[in-house]
Amino acid sequence: MVRVKYLSHLILFLLLFSFLFNFTGKTYAAEDTMKQVQMEMPVLKGDMWIKMTNDEKVAFIWGAGHVITIEKVLMANDPEYKNKNGFVAKVVEASNNKQMNVQEIIKVVDVYYGTNSDQLEKPVFEVLWYETIVPRLAVKK
Repeated sequence: MVRVKYLSHLILFLLLFSFLFNFTGKTYAAEDTMKQVQMEMPVLKGDMWIKMTNDEKVAFIWGAGHVITIEKVLMANDPEYKNKNGFVAKVVEASNNKQMNVQEIIKVVDVYYGTNSDQLEKPVFEVLWYETIVPRLAVKK
């Protein structure tokens, strides 16, 4: 448990260090750091989602799933880390209420953007939240 906690802190430190110093020694103000993060990892929105192949969509969902799994493990091993109202806790609760496989999740997002072509600037995670997570929070097995 302690090893996992320190490892997660080390990873966060290294990520922050790489963004702040960009391995050049130059420091950035907070707003510059956010611009740097957006350049290196822009928010995935519908305009890009509709152009992605199924394999790319699967990779995106799997990646999100892995992050959620890591957070779930950290929450289980460290009581101080738990946030019952946080994103990961709600995803876990929704999954416990009703499972969805990757292709089902992709179909929901595809249908959303297909029927709401005026919403292509909406982030994919926002669509995932309101179309796949929130509805399953109300459902009990």
